[in-house]
Amino acid sequence: MATGGRLTRSKINASDEVIDYACSPCTKRNKTNEAVKFCVECQEFFCPLCVDNHNSFSVLEGHSLLDKSQFGSLGGSAAPNAPPLPTERCSVHLTKLVDMYCANHDAVGCSICLNIDHRICQDVHYVPTFVQELKPSLQTSSLKSQVNATIVKLEGLMKRYNYTRGEFDTKRVSSLKDIQEFRKKINKTLDRLEQASIQNINKQYKDLDLTCENEMADIQRMLDVLKRSKTSLESSVTNVSQQFVVDKKCKGDIVNSESLLERSTIHESMFIPFNGNTELFDDINTFHSLDQSVQQTAQQIKPKKTLYELKSSDTFDIKLSTDEGSCEIRSMCILDSGDILVTDFKNKALKLIDGESYNLKDALKVQDQPSGVCKGRIDEAVVCLNSQVIQFVSTKENLIVLAQKLRMNHMCLGVCMISSCLYVTDGRNRNIFKYDLNGKLLKTISGNKIFSWNRFLAGSYDGKS
Repeated sequence: MATGGRLTRSKINASDEVIDYACSPCTKRNKTNEAVKFCVECQEFFCPLCVDNHNSFSVLEGHSLLDKSQFGSLGGSAAPNAPPLPTERCSVHLTKLVDMYCANHDAVGCSICLNIDHRICQDVHYVPTFVQELKPSLQTSSLKSQVNATIVKLEGLMKRYNYTRGEFDTKRVSSLKDIQEFRKKINKTLDRLEQASIQNINKQYKDLDLTCENEMADIQRMLDVLKRSKTSLESSVTNVSQQFVVDKKCKGDIVNSESLLERSTIHESMFIPFNGNTELFDDINTFHSLDQSVQQTAQQIKPKKTLYELKSSDTFDIKLSTDEGSCEIRSMCILDSGDILVTDFKNKALKLIDGESYNLKDALKVQDQPSGVCKGRIDEAVVCLNSQVIQFVSTKENLIVLAQKLRMNHMCLGVCMISSCLYVTDGRNRNIFKYDLNGKLLKTISGNKIFSWNRFLAGSYDGKS
């Protein structure tokens, strides 16, 4: 029984022994043992055995334990004369109590937090002392109302999120259906273009077939005439007059036949090839998605249109162990992936460089010294080789792989792709050649009055010049 701060053990063990302070953990287990220590942080009394248990936990290290002589005059099992400590633990420094208050920022924290974040603040207080001496007014009821109102708002927001997440599958399926429908529209358009191309090819070949049929009819008629002339020549041997007439007619027939042979249009170029619309193909390849918003986001990354300023420079080693000498970088281009493809002229190598770390990703030895290089279609680059060759290379999956090769009849130093056409420079001859992607020469631009030596060239960002 607790009377005047003492427990009379006689009520329990038939003894008159009096205990001033009972051990808090033992009391919870219906035992009565005298306390010899009081933990300021735990706000509990401990007997010797419980003190040992308390000290065995690493998380409780550093707690302030008061001796029995420091308990002071207490009533019952109340706390010592020291003001009560907060029981809230710091979320950052888990072993520390939130027992400090910064009035400058109206914020609380543990001693470490205050020492780090509020070291320059002047109005800092120890919470137990501050509460006991200044007795600040606490609007607990008002604060509870605010907390409750905020809880209601957050719970409502949580419900909306749960509802929205529940709609994800439905909306996702709907979006996938929209993609499929949009693809069907594209397919219909492509089908229409395909049919138009088929009809055009069929019409051209039909006209060509009719032309051949008419010419073959003329040839057959001429064959018939010549065969008759041959027969007449053979049968007119005994008739000199008839032989004379047949001879003259036969010569005329031969002249007509020679004329017919010269007018003949039959040759390999009469075939009508299908030249795919490379502009259409290239335009499609520039798209990143069927979703317009995704495409617009991708198009927002555009080069700066004003003059550039050098902000920093550095040196990176891309030399291979198999390189015979120092690297001689003649040209480079930035690929769609953001990586950089460089030409090492001296070592006859193409080298793929990471666009962020500038580490060497891949390298490929080529048949001759590479000079100019430019970005081609998606995941593709075009390289000029010193052996009058334009070499296409694939750069998919961080690898350089040789692709199509075009052999030219002139030196190739610089190259640039504009609107699905290749522009190639030939150096000292000061020409620029325009080719399609199959190597067909479309135009020659003479630069005799412009260049002294044209090595490299570049196209505009919009691909128009």
